[in-house]
Amino acid sequence: MKRITVPFLVLHGTTDTVTDPDASQELYDQAASEHKSIKLYEGLLHDLLFEPERDKIASDILAWLDSKL
Repeated sequence: MKRITVPFLVLHGTTDTVTDPDASQELYDQAASEHKSIKLYEGLLHDLLFEPERDKIASDILAWLDSKL
């Protein structure tokens, strides 16, 4: 039986003080999905879509989704 994996995207700001970016890296490293991606945003905080760079982040999310369709 073939195992089906769900596409998996991890996004994290490297200066997040709410959750540890290393934990996101570990989550990514341990994820079983064959279709996984991680994007660490240097210098950004916890709530990425409220950062001034939110348009770039939203664009990255949409591009990732498009690549999976």
